[in-house]
Amino acid sequence: MCRQFHLYSEYILTIVEEKRTVTSPIQAYETNLDKQLRVYKLKKDTLMKATKYVKDGDKIQKLIEYWRTVAQLASNYVFNERSIAIQKMGGFQEWQRQQWEKKKQKELEEKEALWERISEELQAISNESKSAVMEQLAELGFVVSDDGEIVDNLHKESETEPEFSMEFTMKDLYRILKLDYDLVYE
Repeated sequence: MCRQFHLYSEYILTIVEEKRTVTSPIQAYETNLDKQLRVYKLKKDTLMKATKYVKDGDKIQKLIEYWRTVAQLASNYVFNERSIAIQKMGGFQEWQRQQWEKKKQKELEEKEALWERISEELQAISNESKSAVMEQLAELGFVVSDDGEIVDNLHKESETEPEFSMEFTMKDLYRILKLDYDLVYE
C-alpha cells in the first residue's frame, strides 16, 4: 500500500510540474505584468531618491562647503609644517633633487637585482638554452658575457636631471600627498 501511494504521489507531482511548465496565455500575461510592476517599482524608488536629494540639495551643498573648509584649514596646517621642514633641508629645489636621486637609486637597485636574478638563471640552465636566452637578451639590447652575466644594457636611459621649481605651493603638497587639489580648492 505504501509503495503504491509513493508511486501515485510521484505521478501526481509529474503531472503538476507538467502543468506548471505549460503556460497558458493568462499565465504569460500575469508574468509580463509582474515584470512590468517590478520595473515601475524600481523607477518609482529611483524618482523618490532623486526628489529627496533635490529637496536636500541646499543641505548637501552646505555640508560640502563645510568639509571643503575643514580640508582647506587642515591643508594649510600641513603646508606650513612641510614648508618649514623643506626650508630646513635647503629649499624646495634641493628637496626635489633629493627625491629624484632617491627614485633613481631605487630604480638602479631594482635593475641590478633583476640583472643578478637573470644571471643566476642563465648559469642554472643548460648550454643550449643559455645560448638561445643570451641571443634574446642581445636582441633586447643587453650585453651578456660568455659566462652568463649581464654586463650592460645598451638602452640605458641617460636621464638628465629635470628642472625643479623654486617655490613650494599647495598644488605641490597635494601632488606629493597624492590628493585631488581641485576637489578641495574648486
